[in-house]
Amino acid sequence: MVLDRLTVLTIAVSLGALTVGLLAVFARLSEHGVDLLMAGTLAAWLLYASILYLRVRAGRRSLAAYLALVGFASVLVLQLGLLVTHVA
Repeated sequence: MVLDRLTVLTIAVSLGALTVGLLAVFARLSEHGVDLLMAGTLAAWLLYASILYLRVRAGRRSLAAYLALVGFASVLVLQLGLLVTHVA
């Protein structure tokens, strides 16, 4: 039960951070256009929002737990994409 609450809290904080990041993306959208990393970040935001909805509102804890694992993997892929495309 503690791990379940920790997961919900972590996802809620992550969703807030992604929201701030997406606001920055939309602010510079007219200058640079959309790239794959921006689209992946939007997809991660939608995934995290659906996890919170399923867990808190719909009571679908097991599905939300599986999607949380998918979300974690997607963040790892996005970080790797950021490293390859924007840093190197």
